[in-house]
Parts: sequence; structure tokens; C-alpha cells
Amino acid sequence: MAAAATAAGGGGGPPTGMRFVPLLGVHGRGPLSYLLELEGFTFLLDCGWTDAYDPQLLAPVLAVLPRVDAVLLSHSDPAHLGALPYLVGRCGLAAPVYATTPVHKMGQMAMYDQYLAHQAQSEFDVFNLDDVDAAFARVTVLRYQQNMALGGKGAGIMVTPFAAGHLLGSAVWRIRRNGEDYVYAVDYNHRKERHLTGTVLESAFQRPALLISDAWNALRTAPEGPNKEQELLGAIMATLRGDGSVLIPIDTAGRLLELVLLLERHWSELRLTYPLVLLSAMAYSTLEFAKSQLEWMNEALVRQLGHARDNPFSTRFLKLCGSREELAHLPHGPKLVLASMPSLEAGYSRNLFADWAEDPRNAIIFVMAAGEGTLAERVQQLQQQQQQQQQQQQDGPRIQMVRYRRVPLEGQELEDHLQAQAEAAAAAAAEAAAREMEVEAAAAAAAAVAAADAEAGGGGLGSPRSGGILSPRASGAVPRVNSLAIGHLKSSGGLGEVVGPDGLPVEELREEAVAAAVCLVEGFEVPRGAAGPMFPFEDEWEHVAHDEYGASLDYADFDATEARGFKAMESEMADEAKAEDAGGVPPDIPTKVQSANITVTVRARVLLFDFDGRADGRSMRTMLAHVAPRQLILVHGTTEATAALADHMQRELAGLLTEVHTPAAGEAVELPPEPSYRLALSDELMAGIKLHRIGDYKLAWVEGLVGPPAEGSESQLPQLLPSAAVAAGEEGGYGGVFIGDVRLSELKQALAAAGIASEFHAGALYCAGHVVVRRRQPGGGGGSDDGGGLVVEGALSEDYYRIREMVYSQYHVC
Repeated sequence: MAAAATAAGGGGGPPTGMRFVPLLGVHGRGPLSYLLELEGFTFLLDCGWTDAYDPQLLAPVLAVLPRVDAVLLSHSDPAHLGALPYLVGRCGLAAPVYATTPVHKMGQMAMYDQYLAHQAQSEFDVFNLDDVDAAFARVTVLRYQQNMALGGKGAGIMVTPFAAGHLLGSAVWRIRRNGEDYVYAVDYNHRKERHLTGTVLESAFQRPALLISDAWNALRTAPEGPNKEQELLGAIMATLRGDGSVLIPIDTAGRLLELVLLLERHWSELRLTYPLVLLSAMAYSTLEFAKSQLEWMNEALVRQLGHARDNPFSTRFLKLCGSREELAHLPHGPKLVLASMPSLEAGYSRNLFADWAEDPRNAIIFVMAAGEGTLAERVQQLQQQQQQQQQQQQDGPRIQMVRYRRVPLEGQELEDHLQAQAEAAAAAAAEAAAREMEVEAAAAAAAAVAAADAEAGGGGLGSPRSGGILSPRASGAVPRVNSLAIGHLKSSGGLGEVVGPDGLPVEELREEAVAAAVCLVEGFEVPRGAAGPMFPFEDEWEHVAHDEYGASLDYADFDATEARGFKAMESEMADEAKAEDAGGVPPDIPTKVQSANITVTVRARVLLFDFDGRADGRSMRTMLAHVAPRQLILVHGTTEATAALADHMQRELAGLLTEVHTPAAGEAVELPPEPSYRLALSDELMAGIKLHRIGDYKLAWVEGLVGPPAEGSESQLPQLLPSAAVAAGEEGGYGGVFIGDVRLSELKQALAAAGIASEFHAGALYCAGHVVVRRRQPGGGGGSDDGGGLVVEGALSEDYYRIREMVYSQYHVC
């Protein structure tokens, strides 16, 4: 229940503020990483990295890493989580990480792909596969709209993911504290696509305390969906029918799934025979995981699986290739290849670009904007410059690039490598032998002590060294001995001596060490004649004739000699099977990376289509205005786009007193807490209020005075008591407030249901021919209202009053 109150005082603890620091991803198109400090608890919002994986770029993140209490991941691509393996595996990040299931799994496969692609062209050691596994093992997965209450330092804070669109499982994060919402929403998409529904940003949030949003597409106008797809398919088919091949650099954890559905349907409808290929080290894993994640996709795909029993990602035409060798086995001729990575900085797309770009029959199609400073950005810029200059050069633009390839070691390099391996193996073997000798020496020392004790006649129940019920160790008569002393026990005469770390005997610990050697566990005595300590087994298993399943036992089957024979036979069979499977293939040959500077003349067509799956500028402005946050922070966009969106939102939300911030990297935005009160509504007050149901909520006006806490109250919060006027039955100075927002399209439907004709013209709704309903614009001279709402204009008539009543009926009146 929501309530408005007039109060003379307040309660609760001292207020604390909020602090936001952009680490990466402001005034540019680089990776995203932001720090949000909320009442002493620090969130790291995303931890992206570029495909260059330069540790110097993460210097702002590393500087604040010890303060991070939790990490929230919004998307599964490297721009949002690329630094996670490095931060966990190499920098000691130990904070919990939260993400949806698809972001967790798709992100993990994306980082596998990134590592394998960079390892293929360099001695990549920034992180390894173990770091990737360790990083994603820390992830706590959540469903959409699943509340996760934090504990410990974050007690009272709740995080919840909401659908963001754009990528599978992408999340808009809501952080709730003391009833206030702090929303992190970047790279969202409002459009419903083939495999994803749109974001719920506009419908799920109203007037949050803070909204952190991006300005990526603030200056873009998105083309219509069908036209965009037809243009893309038309360019592909023109190239294939012209005997050329098409290369589409793609992120396997990103927009791949949307493209797969589009191309599969096109190939199926036209019954095309051109090879459609996905070339990626993680191609098989990506598609297999997508088959199991239909619950995160739109309802159409779920219905398709339910009715036709046909999983949309069980592809009929898409061929999965995990290497260039597999691609080479496909028929020669025109083909469409989706290859990782989209930046052309690494992966199969880089080598294919070098091979195919010089053939004028081919086409290089980019379906997403390139990252800053990447080879893909250089290619796109050169092509755009050529188009702007309207020059049709015969040779096309030229690009300098480095080509990498792995080759086997040969000659002296191979010998040096094998010698180094042999030396390392010898050193490891020597170290293992030394450890084994230490273990054997310790075992021999323990055996000598046991033998000496047996010769001394100890071991009876009445003996001081007895390990039975009357054991001195069990009764506490013998002090405990540490493992260091036991490990340095040496045989000397009858009972042995204790040698300290410096090699000198320590007589004071002699008796204690002997007792420890005889009684290693309280209540346990080393049996006489035992070669070493062993734990007792009370059952007389020698006399058991059957096992727990009733089968007869033959103890000859457990003969040690025969067991060793079986082991040798199994080992021999395993070696034979291994040799048979190998088929004569030699073991892995050590390799090295060779690089060569090459010049690529781009004669192939270079095309760019907006298939990024992000909201366009107009939609962003509409959604942000509808959410109407009290504080708005804009990040992740060019300086021009950020400034343009900030100016528009300041004008649009001026009547709501929204503050818009566009901080630079490292510039902190500190917001003091707004005055807030925690009150308990008294029973007398609750008895006199009138509740109005609005959707799932109930709303009421409340007027009262703040009084002392109720007697016996556990919360000890101040009470809101009825004011004198309310107690006397007088009406308060409130009421007649319109709550909610009405769309003109909804009003048109209501008028049609009432038999009133209406039509749209110039953004207004013309009703019954002479009554106009339009939306009031803030500052537009529509009255003294703060902005928004509807204005009804027309001559006073019966139709005017009917239409006005219909407008009123669309609102909740309280």
C-alpha cells in the first residue's frame, strides 16, 4: 500500500548517500565497468575488456578491487564480462558474482572461445582455461524477477534481474534498499525479435531513485525490421549467386542466435544448397546450450517446441565447424561463413578476412558496430571514406595487418625445447623422489618406535602407554605433540629421540613423541607387530561368508599377488587401446607462433548492417521519459550521443525535477540521501482510511501526526496517529487526484467500444468531429500542470462531456 503523509518529525537511523564512479565505458564505445557504492556496500557493475586484453586498461578497476563486495553481470559478451577470469584468477577477486543462467553459461563459452582464439596466434598468458572455470564457478545464477537478499555487510539490500533484450539472458538490474530502487540498464532492446522478447524497463520501473543507462544509439534511427532483414538477405544472395563467398564476423555469445534463426528460415524457404557454416571453437557447445534455454526466449519458440516438437536450434542447414581443417573439407565454391570474432583482432574471422578480402566476388558483412581501435573499425572506416568520396578505385583501399600462424618446431629449436622439457621432468622427478624418501624415513621412524615399545613390554590395558579406555592420551595425562616433532622422530637405542628443526635432540619431547607415535588418535593403540600405524576395524570380517547382497565370498579373489596381475593386464590393455585409437598419429608436436606484416587490398564488398539488437534513439528517449528517474546517469556512448541525450532528457523531465549526470571516467557522482521517514501506521489511523485498488496495489491518502512508539512494539518506530481534523470526522484537504498514465491508443479503443468515432491526426485524437484530445507537453503552455496528462478541447456539448467522462474513466481517481 502506498501512502502520502504530513509529519512533524521522523525516525530511523542516520541517512547515508550513494556514490557512483565510472571506471570504464563513458564518452566512448569501450568496455563497461562501473562502481556503485550504496550505504557502505560496493557493487561492481560489469567488468568488460577489449579483445586486446591489455592489463593496463584495467588499472581503474584494479585500484578499487579490494573494496568490491559484489559483482553484477548484465550481458554475456566480453564487453561486459571479459575481465572476470583475469580479476578472479590473477587478481584475487573473491566477491560473489550474480548473473542469469544464460549469461553465466554463454559468457563462459565466450571466454573459452576468446582464450582459444588468442592462444592460436600468440603465447597468450593473461588468463587460462582454469581461470575461466574459477571465475564462473563463483557465479550465483538467478531467474528473471527472482529476488536475492544479500547478507552480512549487504543486509537489507536486494538485487533482482529483469529482462533487457539484446542478448540471451541479458539483465536490467534492480538494487533495492529501504524501499528505494537503483536501476542499472545498459544495452537494452525494446523490440521483440525472433528469439527474444523486449525489455521490461518501461513497464517495471516508475520514478526510481537512480537510473544508470547508456547512450549508445542516442543518435541512431533504427530501420524497420522487415526492411533491414530483407536488405541483409538480399546482399547475401547477390554475393552467393555471383559466385562469391560471404564472411560475417560474429560473437558466438552475442547476436549469433538471432542470425541463425533468420538464415535457417531463409535457407529452408528457398531450399538453398550453398553451405551455411558456423566456424568457431565453441560452435557445438553454443548451439547445444541454446537448445536447452528456450524458457529464456520468446513464447513463439516455446510454442513451436510444444506443438511441432521441433527445437528451432536443431538446425538442418547450418554446418558446425570447429577448425579451418573442417571448413576445408566442405565443397569448394560460394559459401556463407559466420566466424568468430567480430573485431577481427583474433579468431577465424581474421584469417578468413585476409584470404577473402582481395577477391571482388566476395563480401565482408558486419552486423554490429566495431569496437574502438580494432581491425574491424579500420575496415569499416576505410570503406565509408571511399563511399563518401564516391571513388571507385580498381584496387580498393589497402590495410596493413599482421597475420599469425602456428608452425611446428624444427631443427635446433625442437631439440632445445625437448631438452628443456627433459630437464624440467628430471627436476620434477628428483623433487618427487626427495618427498618420497622423506615419507619413507618418517614411516621407518614410526615403525622403530613401535618395535621399541613392544620390546619394552608396553601395550597392556594397565600400561601407561595403553591406547585403550585408560589411555593417558585420552585422559589428558600426556600432552599433545605437533606433527613437526613426530616427523623428526629418529631411532636411537630402544626408544628413539626427538630432533628439532635445527637437527639437535630435544629430550624434553621424547616421552611425548613416543606417546604420540604409539597413540596417534585418542583411544587407538598401534597393534603389536604392526609395520606401521593402522586404524582398527572391529568387525570379524574374516568370518563373513556373504556380502550385503547375499553373494558368497571367496577370499582368494582378494589375493594381493593376483590383484597385481590384474592391474598389469588392465594397464597393458589400456596402452593397446590408446595406441589403436591414435592410429599411428605422433604425439603433440611443440609449436611456435610466426607473424608476418601483410598488406590486404580490400576488393571485396564491405557492408554494414545494424543488426546489433539495441534500442534506437527515439525509443530510448521515450522509455527514459516514461521511467522518469529522480536521478539519471548516462554512460557508454560517444561524447556527442551522450550530450544529445542528456540535453533532451533535461528538457523532457524538467517538470519532474530530474537531475541528469554525464560523468567522465573516474569522476564520482555523489548523491546525498533524500529525507526519509520510517513510521508505523496506528490502528486508529488504519481504521479510518479509504483504500483504492490500482492493479496489484492499494492506494490511500493519509493525514496524521507523528506520535511516540506504541507500547510493546518490537520495531519501536514512531506512530502516525490521526490528526484532530480526521478524528473529528472532517474531510482533509486532498482528493481528486488522477493516478496513472493513459495512452491515446487505449483511449481510442475505449471510445470505439462506446460508439464514439475517433481518428488520429498530427499526434492528436479527433473525436466526434469537433472534440480534440491531445497530450499535454511539459512547458508547452498547456496549463500550470507539471507536464504530461491529456487535454480535452472543443465546444461545450453533449459529445464533449461524454468524451471527457471517457477520459476520466481511464484514470484512477483517489
